[in-house]
Amino acid sequence: MMNNSGKAVTIFVVVNAIVLICLAGITSYLYYNEREQRENAEYNYEQMKILEEGLQKEWKESKRKISLYEEQLEEADKTIEDKMGEIEFEQGLREELKKENLELRADIEKETKSREYLRAQLSKDLAEAEQTIADLKSDLKAIEAEKEELLKNRDQLETDYEDIKRKLGSLDISVEDLDLTAGSVGEKKDESVELKKIVVNSEGEKEGKVISVDKQTNFVITNLGSRDSIDIGVVLSVYRGNKYLGDVKVTRVLPEMSAADFIPPLKSKSVLKDDQVVVKE
Repeated sequence: MMNNSGKAVTIFVVVNAIVLICLAGITSYLYYNEREQRENAEYNYEQMKILEEGLQKEWKESKRKISLYEEQLEEADKTIEDKMGEIEFEQGLREELKKENLELRADIEKETKSREYLRAQLSKDLAEAEQTIADLKSDLKAIEAEKEELLKNRDQLETDYEDIKRKLGSLDISVEDLDLTAGSVGEKKDESVELKKIVVNSEGEKEGKVISVDKQTNFVITNLGSRDSIDIGVVLSVYRGNKYLGDVKVTRVLPEMSAADFIPPLKSKSVLKDDQVVVKE
């Protein structure tokens, strides 16, 4: 019985020793494990602190960059607004220039049409003037032929007159007593004979007529030109029959015609085509 209880105590002691050894081993293992975990935790903490400091720096740098980007963005927005304003101004200026170009084009077209009309009118006036010149040349030739004929007739009449006067002088009969309608020489004149008055202009007298009156530009065109010794500045008196109308002053001269401006109080409405013009002494 004693042996059995001693064995039991011994087994109990052995078991307790094994348990204590196990507990000690477990405790040592847990201690070392906890120490290792603590060291790892401290290391991780230090690493986290280092990482936090790095993140703090990065956050501050990111914040600084964000602030810088915001400033750049504000400047970009301001630049964009300025550019938009410039674009709007340029668009307005472009529209204004386009409008001015359209108005200028309309004015050019109007001026072109006016020039074409004026060119056509000038061509028409030139054709009429050329026709007038041709007619005047024809009339001038006829007048010169008639003048030569009259001069010949005058010379012949003077010759005949002198011849008759010489012959009658030998008969003691004056020409005043000769009856040209009686049909015989030597008889006294019983009744008078009315003859048309023949007027021959002297070579120095310059007479012409109005061939055109321009009421818009207020000047006249006469058939007196440089061939009639008409110069710029010559004053011409205008007549209608025996009625004196007024004076005009020559401003442009061609060989066979001249243009003259009205001298007040004479006006264009007072002068008509074919009115006579005479160089004013």
